[in-house]
Amino acid sequence: FFSCPFFCSSALCLMGPHPTVPGTTTEFLPLRGTGTAASQQPWVKYVGLGVAVSAVIALAATSSSHSPVPTLHVQAPSVPHTRAQTLRPVTTSAPQDLHRGVPPQLSSHTAPLNTAAPPPSVAHSTLRPASVPRPPTANSVPRWLLPAAGLLSLVAFFVGVATRRSGQDRPLPLPPMHMHMASSAAQDLGGSQPNEVELCEFTKKALAGQNPEHDLLLRAARGEKTSRPPVWLMRQAGRYMAAFRAYSENYPFRQRSETPDMAVAMSLQPWHAFGTDGVIMFSDILTPWPVFGVEFDVVRGKGPQIPQALNSLERMAAVKSPNTPEEFAEKLPFIAEILGTLRKETEGRTTLIGFVGSPWTLTAYAMEGGGTKNAETAMRLMQTEPAAVKELLTKVAEGIAAYAAYQVSCGAQVIQVFESWAHQLSPGTFDEFAKPYADLCMRKIKERCPDTPVIYFANGGSGFLERQGDMAADMICLDWKCDMAVARAMLGEDRGVSGNVDPRILHSGTEEQIRQAVRDCAGKAKGAPFVLNLGHGVMQGTPESSVAAFCDEARKVKL
Repeated sequence: FFSCPFFCSSALCLMGPHPTVPGTTTEFLPLRGTGTAASQQPWVKYVGLGVAVSAVIALAATSSSHSPVPTLHVQAPSVPHTRAQTLRPVTTSAPQDLHRGVPPQLSSHTAPLNTAAPPPSVAHSTLRPASVPRPPTANSVPRWLLPAAGLLSLVAFFVGVATRRSGQDRPLPLPPMHMHMASSAAQDLGGSQPNEVELCEFTKKALAGQNPEHDLLLRAARGEKTSRPPVWLMRQAGRYMAAFRAYSENYPFRQRSETPDMAVAMSLQPWHAFGTDGVIMFSDILTPWPVFGVEFDVVRGKGPQIPQALNSLERMAAVKSPNTPEEFAEKLPFIAEILGTLRKETEGRTTLIGFVGSPWTLTAYAMEGGGTKNAETAMRLMQTEPAAVKELLTKVAEGIAAYAAYQVSCGAQVIQVFESWAHQLSPGTFDEFAKPYADLCMRKIKERCPDTPVIYFANGGSGFLERQGDMAADMICLDWKCDMAVARAMLGEDRGVSGNVDPRILHSGTEEQIRQAVRDCAGKAKGAPFVLNLGHGVMQGTPESSVAAFCDEARKVKL
């Protein structure tokens, strides 16, 4: 009983979980070792070793406590049985073979006592005087060992369980990844690429320098008409891909998005697999918040969480005002490494996309402290403290513009501004709290980076699409709840548009339905600068073959 928990806790401490990524190499995902960070610590190994040794002792102690003890054939003492000499009956399996009156644990060299017939009431029992201590025998163990072993076993068991659980949340630190794709196209095509997805034929040609349309998306975003629609997908680096899940199921979000090796690898996965005309940096719209003094985390199963929500005047006033790219470079140095590496990998092959959240979406998220269904806190503050909210929105708009400029300086060629919570707004609140500050942000970006096109996407903004035609963006990205032809007429025939295939078609449709949806969308957008995309992010559970068909059909369509 005591030894089993020892062996269990030893296994937990020494082994730990083994996160493995099928198909990866150590160059791409260097999982050096076979355990978690906790189970790789030396003290944990020593604890496990100590537990294993203690288990052997406990097992020996348990075995010895059940060893047979020799007894002597003697007769009961002739002392009269009185209350002063209390006798304890100890039942034996063969009382007729035992002599009475001597404690069974006495050795065979103990001198016999004068005996007489025992009282009838204990004729079949061994009489043990209570006053006689139990001396140790040659193969017994100290009494304290078993209770101590039992207590230690429980402690070690719970330590092992805690170590295993904490180890799953604290993965192994990753050494630098040896990125070598840009060094030689021949090496890339030779099968040693640092990714675990199979290269599609289009990407192979791009890696070999045979993609004359490598800047197609960049030109379309700048307002040029193209011979075919460039294609990329919002949330194209996502959990629908098995290669992506190899990361998301083993590493927390912020570690993935802030570790350059992993962020670069996940950003490149869709381009490698499907040949998209754009690679978007794997990150999050909340990433710049710590530079404003607002901390956040992304909790598995709950999403982004902001412990100190901006739900009071005091907290809103305490938000910092970073307004230079250098301030973001100091606090977010990993962005430079991620985008710098991606630019080297994509230069002359495809377009690199950076992104930011819009001022209202970021502010509303921080006011709520996380995801929300109706944004009650943000709506309350907009009604009760509109001046303070607008002051905060101005501060955020200027800071996010500096963050976007920082991304451009690191290698981003296009910036997309995500108004992810536009569906929480009415046309009136969009005009008052969202549009002016998104415009302010985009104008500041254009002032700092005049050659960098900016795309604006309002998720759920179809209800006030007519209000987006004069915004400071170079291109408007549409959600899937509006018809492309209607949107073109509403925004203007020459207005660049992006979108807007229903992501559910890719999730559940047949290959022919997906290809037809691409042809329909591109046909309605014909005549204006156009980038093919979905009307929202790729849904989890979408077959990778559906995304492949989507991208393949885009390369066949003529505008």
